[in-house]
Amino acid sequence: IQKVPLSVAVLQSSTLAAAGVSTTVNLQVVTTNVQIGSTNNQPQVYIRGMGSNNLSAGAEAPVGLYQDGVYIPFAYSIDQSFIDVQRVEILKGPQGTLYGRNTTAGAINFITRDPSAGRSVEGRMTLGTWGNQEAQVYAATGPGRVSAYIAADVTHHDPYMHNLGTGPDYNDRKQYGVRGKVKVEITDGWNAILS
Repeated sequence: IQKVPLSVAVLQSSTLAAAGVSTTVNLQVVTTNVQIGSTNNQPQVYIRGMGSNNLSAGAEAPVGLYQDGVYIPFAYSIDQSFIDVQRVEILKGPQGTLYGRNTTAGAINFITRDPSAGRSVEGRMTLGTWGNQEAQVYAATGPGRVSAYIAADVTHHDPYMHNLGTGPDYNDRKQYGVRGKVKVEITDGWNAILS
């Protein structure tokens, strides 16, 4: 942050949890100049008014999306829960030189936790209107030089719009996700991480 002469917002998991932010779409609640909407269940990200509403196959937005520093070409991949996210870094553009192509509006980097020694289990459950049900679980173990975690998320809610004609209802959600990491300490200064 000291070397980059741009606006960077770093949101720790504790800040996100305190604000009730559990999904990517809610990031706009805790930082300025970021708007994340959804059309046809595809997130549309705008930073400082720059973004794209192009939903065609293969279209890439001008906001670069990264997970643990690895480029994510499709916005569908960021529609995720935050149970294993350590922090979110938002680099507010406009620029494109620090992160390469497709970052003229800026970049969002989701940093997930690394497995640590010891065992831990965390869970979160949310119930709400419209049949909203969300369950998240995080389990980690780490005896010796090998540690691992697995995180899972299940989200369901009823349709928000009922089609009174012959078509289907709209804006319902049935989402399932699993993510994990395995970390091997080769020596004191060298680690191998499989994500």
